[in-house]
Amino acid sequence: MVRPAFDIAQLTVAERLELIEELWASLAARPDLLPLTPAQLALVAERRAEQERDPGSAVPWDVVRAELFADQEADERAAAERAAGREG
Repeated sequence: MVRPAFDIAQLTVAERLELIEELWASLAARPDLLPLTPAQLALVAERRAEQERDPGSAVPWDVVRAELFADQEADERAAAERAAGREG
């Protein structure tokens, strides 16, 4: 493995996050280089079989996404309320 010509620990948090984003983008550009593990393949097969057994069990992505964002917003509101309670 090639090591960078700089010390990553010397980068700022923002610079490290940018580096992570660049690395992730380089991996995402070539998904063929990231084979699934046997456990991941088994999970895909299990979920595919479940979908074939009960096609109505699937939840559309837009519904899942909306629920995730609603949960996140509720968590953020609860955290803000707890913080406000500690301040008051």
